[in-house]
Amino acid sequence: MFHIASSTLIPNAGLVGGGRMTRPGEITLSHRGVLLLDELPEFGHTNLEALRQPI
Repeated sequence: MFHIASSTLIPNAGLVGGGRMTRPGEITLSHRGVLLLDELPEFGHTNLEALRQPI
């Protein structure tokens, strides 16, 4: 399984899950697979903070 999270296109809920209609985020979908964080330095502060626990 391979997922790509692009820095400029993904909201925080899309990365970690949740939102108005609860759905799994890219981190959950890549469980036991690979999550490629494309252009990590360009991610917003809230996205980077959300990644601290899972990584």
